[in-house]
Amino acid sequence: MFGADGRAATFDAWWLSLWYQELALLRLLGHQGSYANRTRIDRWVGQIEPVPWRESGVSVCGRESTESGGKGRMAVDKELATG
Repeated sequence: MFGADGRAATFDAWWLSLWYQELALLRLLGHQGSYANRTRIDRWVGQIEPVPWRESGVSVCGRESTESGGKGRMAVDKELATG
């Protein structure tokens, strides 16, 4: 299907590394909005989704996500552990 020379695997690895670099840069800059996920092959032009950490309620660059009610993830985890 893809040939024995590994070109397809190399391309897939390169494509995935670009996605990781984009996410890392967005995270470092404290981005909490949406982005175009390059790994979705079937997406339409302009189709966006929230960054992965926005859904989890994790604190980014000292700012708390609103999904966790203004609490950081450690505070929420502590509440769950204590009762």
